[in-house]
Amino acid sequence: MGLARGWVTAVRQGLIQYPKIYWMLFLSCACGSSGMWLSSLAVNLAPVGIATTLIGLQPIAVTLLGAVWYKRRLSLRIITGIAVAFCGTVLICLN
Repeated sequence: MGLARGWVTAVRQGLIQYPKIYWMLFLSCACGSSGMWLSSLAVNLAPVGIATTLIGLQPIAVTLLGAVWYKRRLSLRIITGIAVAFCGTVLICLN
């Protein structure tokens, strides 16, 4: 699609102007691949219910990291949801 619409030249110009994009691409590929590998390892080594529950907490971690990164305050509703999710995970892991 990008070849048909002529986006390749725009991407090439962006890579030439901003060489830090190479690092961003490398880190995003490396982190994504290692995350999938670690998820597979967790499912292989731990009980599947516990591993999938812990993997399911990833959006919560991303929410917290985003709040810290962008220096935003979390609302009471978000904090309550995070607490409920973590309490549910603790209850599942304790059984």
